[in-house]
Amino acid sequence: MQALHTFHMLLNRETLWLLLSVFANVAVIVYIRVVGSQMYPFFIAFYVWVALYALFVALVLRCQRMSNMPLLKGPAAIVLALTLLVATRLLFLGQTEMISLDALWYLDFGKFMVRGSLPYRDFYFPYPPLFAYVIRGVMAVAPCVDAFRVISTIADACVALVLWRLARHLLDDRWASVVIVAYALLPVSIIESGWNGHFEPIANTFLLLSLWFLLSGGSVASGFFLGLGAATKVYPLLLFPVLLFYQRGRRSRLLFTTSLILALALSYLPLYVLGSLYPSPSTRVMTTPAAQGSSPAQAISVVFHLLSSVTPIVVLVGLAIMAATVAMIRCRTSCDSLTCESPYYWALIVLSLVLICMGLAFGIYPLLPQSRLVYWRYPADIGVVRSITTVSSVLMLLATSVKGLSTTKMADIGPRSLLILLCATILLMSTLIRDVFYGWYLLWSLPLFFLLKKKSLTLTLILCLLLLYPSYTHDNFESLGYTETRIWSEDFTFNAWSVAVNTSGVVNPSLVGASIEIVNHSARLVFDTTHVNKSHLANVSIVYQRRAFFRFDSSTEFVVRIGAEWDPTFEAYASIAVAYHGTGVDNRPLHGYIVPPTRIFTNLTHILWRYAFSLDAPSTGEGIVTMITIEVAPVVSTKSAFVIDCMYT
Repeated sequence: MQALHTFHMLLNRETLWLLLSVFANVAVIVYIRVVGSQMYPFFIAFYVWVALYALFVALVLRCQRMSNMPLLKGPAAIVLALTLLVATRLLFLGQTEMISLDALWYLDFGKFMVRGSLPYRDFYFPYPPLFAYVIRGVMAVAPCVDAFRVISTIADACVALVLWRLARHLLDDRWASVVIVAYALLPVSIIESGWNGHFEPIANTFLLLSLWFLLSGGSVASGFFLGLGAATKVYPLLLFPVLLFYQRGRRSRLLFTTSLILALALSYLPLYVLGSLYPSPSTRVMTTPAAQGSSPAQAISVVFHLLSSVTPIVVLVGLAIMAATVAMIRCRTSCDSLTCESPYYWALIVLSLVLICMGLAFGIYPLLPQSRLVYWRYPADIGVVRSITTVSSVLMLLATSVKGLSTTKMADIGPRSLLILLCATILLMSTLIRDVFYGWYLLWSLPLFFLLKKKSLTLTLILCLLLLYPSYTHDNFESLGYTETRIWSEDFTFNAWSVAVNTSGVVNPSLVGASIEIVNHSARLVFDTTHVNKSHLANVSIVYQRRAFFRFDSSTEFVVRIGAEWDPTFEAYASIAVAYHGTGVDNRPLHGYIVPPTRIFTNLTHILWRYAFSLDAPSTGEGIVTMITIEVAPVVSTKSAFVIDCMYT
């Protein structure tokens, strides 16, 4: 009796520590919501969060070991875990500071559709059609960023629920209860769903349902859900060859393939029907190559264009898919257990090498000039520390994998374990295809790592991915003061700008209105061409300029955030260019474009432009900037404005 009493006391104490760790995780989430617009505090808070999350998972495992029963048992416990998942993500509702601007672009795409334009045919839309329908639904019900956060949170709850079912099916009830609570507080998922409103959880739900039905023998449902996943975001389609040959028998493979094609066809059908019934708006048709209509011929040309720009990473991903497919075919057609175990350890080696490359890249990247040319930033010291930590952890995993290959008696690895690892490895490799790494791409593979047979492997991989995860988009630019010393800045506290209207041909300058207004530390570059015939607008330009004085060299960077006041649903009202003028070290005159003439505002409401003077080196080398000019070239007879929120070096 005394031993039983001691056990209950210990269990209660462990439960108390577990609850305290949950509260600590929630407290950090609240803190990140407050300081998330500031770069350095964001990173420090995030890695504190990773440490608290690791402590939480460790306490969950300890409580699990002390009991013969699953940590969560019964519907009420599962509902409690899902409530925790939803609550932690909805803490970001109403957050106006953004570390990813994608949700704002989703709203821009929605404005296109509300005005009667169709994706692919009338405007550039980079996603498959199912997400277009989601956006259209958001625009009809609640056109705001919070709507995407709610949808992603609901999808994340579905991901957790399907993960729990898969873990019960593949492993056991005890680990399944760990999986659902661990996913509920997973930092990457909370930020990407709750804060950024990314839609990877929707695609992941379909992908995991496809795996569930595949492992349960439902070829038709598996193929259909994989098709829905690919109709939401393309990456689930990368797993098609591996999932196809996991199935035995031609009939199962045929049903799987047919149902996948059917799901993809049905997802495109509404757009095809609408395109046939409603012609493209005749007066406002975008002229970008991506919006010249949608036809089979164009689709084929897009595919060939992608093939013509193949990168080494694409080749490696293709080879990995082929190797995984061959391994799966051999595993499913052979009765020899080594047929599965050998490719399993080879897949672990490949996975380790991918993580090592990612870790090294994250340590080197912030030290290179190229890091100044994109949105994604993080301090160099943080990059080096997380690189060393990740690579060290993965090297131990690599050594274990190599040892596993050379061991004469290996652990029992079946086709299911091999399938999960191959799929996760392919998806992680695919995140490197883009030139710029996007942290939310880790969500492609992260859920699958929870389903690996070896628990220590799961925890190691998730910890490594959390270390690699965060990059930072500057939306609140005051945060840059934590890592960048400003040489010169325009804070728009007073009007130091002059305005000049340039015309030629038949246009009378008095017909063009132009002014600059300083409002709340922002500048409105107002232009009015309502009295100018559209055919004559090519002869009109408006130049806003101010004197400046700052020295620059190849390490200097110029940052400007520009917004368009018009609704960019159908077309740009004007192009804009930002230029500098000055003298070099040998007193020769210098001139260059910080922002070359662009009509990027056709699709976007605002942009952040980061320009490195190293782009012009050695032609400029170093020198002094004495003048900043902004040239606006109207293309529509209207009155509108550009807004400059900040400008500094």
